[in-house]
Amino acid sequence: MFEDQQIVSETLERNTVTFSGVTVTYQINPEKSAWIAANVSNYEDSLVGESLVASAIKTSSKTLSPVDVTNRSILEPKAQTCVQESLDQKYGEGTIKVNKVVINNAQFDEEYDQKIAQKQQSQMSYETQAIENKKNIEKAEADAKVKQTTAEAEARANETLEKSLSKNVLMSKMLDKWDGVLPKATGGDGGMIFDISSLMNADNEPKGQNANE
Repeated sequence: MFEDQQIVSETLERNTVTFSGVTVTYQINPEKSAWIAANVSNYEDSLVGESLVASAIKTSSKTLSPVDVTNRSILEPKAQTCVQESLDQKYGEGTIKVNKVVINNAQFDEEYDQKIAQKQQSQMSYETQAIENKKNIEKAEADAKVKQTTAEAEARANETLEKSLSKNVLMSKMLDKWDGVLPKATGGDGGMIFDISSLMNADNEPKGQNANE
């Protein structure tokens, strides 16, 4: 029923949407069948008319967002309720029971499809950029942590080294690197030059021998 009919409507946000492939299944209350036969002409075809169903579906779609209007689990129950209410108003409650409303297709106009595509593309670009930003932040935080750790390690090493450098240690390190050449010291204002190499030579001469030997 109504499978070839196209029903053009709108969503809650005034987006144009076209429904097709509509089927309505119902049953007549046996107690009301005689009344229907007597009062509804050509009731087999006109009892649940196209205009009534179309009006009910349009009423339903105008209460739904674009996302919900294409969700059959949301749209079809709402359309079924609207069709039932319309039949109750027309024939009285309990005359006809709507068992199910099926809406196979819901299609937006081309302009809306383009907007959806652009929105999806924008969302994808946003998500991609957000992921990239997160990676950059995490890398920057990791680099900063490495620098901080390195700086702390260097500070601890310097502190340990500073504590270990006594006067004797410094003298020992200096002697380790000494090449055996004694420096010559100059005086201050007097300009005296004092060569201490002779003192070192004297210390190195064997004891118990004369200097002339």
